[in-house]
Amino acid sequence: MYLIELVKNPKWLEHPQQGLSENDPQFYQFGFEYHTAQLMEEVNKTCNRLLTNEEDKQKPISDKMMLVGQDQTQCWSTKKEMVDSHELCVAKCRHVFIDQSQFKEFNSPGIIILDNPLLDGVYYFKGSLYLNVFDWANENYKYDVENLVFHETIPDGSPCNGFIHGWTLFAEHLGYSMLNEPWTCFGSLQSNILRTFRMIAEILLHVEGQTPTQVIELAKQYLTTSEASITSEIYRYRTLTGQACSYKIGLEIFKRIIHETFNVIEVKDFMRLNLEDWYK
Repeated sequence: MYLIELVKNPKWLEHPQQGLSENDPQFYQFGFEYHTAQLMEEVNKTCNRLLTNEEDKQKPISDKMMLVGQDQTQCWSTKKEMVDSHELCVAKCRHVFIDQSQFKEFNSPGIIILDNPLLDGVYYFKGSLYLNVFDWANENYKYDVENLVFHETIPDGSPCNGFIHGWTLFAEHLGYSMLNEPWTCFGSLQSNILRTFRMIAEILLHVEGQTPTQVIELAKQYLTTSEASITSEIYRYRTLTGQACSYKIGLEIFKRIIHETFNVIEVKDFMRLNLEDWYK
């Protein structure tokens, strides 16, 4: 309803270049930080676990996040290392969710390697994870792998497109028990920030009339990925209106059903035995 009311009075005709030019950009930055307060607290705790320099731990969260997110130990050394890591993670998730928890498997996911600058970095299609290694040194980090596999393959991979976006985010929550390692936890948090920022970007672009350049500059303050990747994200949501919101709305529907059916709220309880039977 919030978005429906917003689009009744779009601002891009009044301010085609600047959006709501009477408002300082910090207004939107405040809104982002306000609505992600709990998330940023988790980011702060995780960054402090990973930082070894006490002076770095005293820096603002945004600075700490960039220090951790661009840590050289999390960069790929070769294309092969990147491919091997994704293959190993798919096998691990298949063992946990399919073999142990007996989730239904619509398609046994394989990995198809691409090396093409015109294609997306990673996506799932008809039972396969397509991994584009063209920009392997900059495309993603080691800490991204687990959350990406949760999202794209196992326990995702549902053929039902009607609720697939909500399920993909919910599937990431099902991997909560595998996020004990700090770097993996950081990758999950960074993905959560990305999904939240996508909604901000969609509103800024389609309702407030801001330019892609403005939104990209704001995104660079919160996302640790490369500028090329951020630019690709912003233009994706400039052309695919509504998709960013469908992820979060779908996630909330799944969480609401779980709460009303099983009285479960905490993410750590999403893999209780009685819920596992329901997922199947």
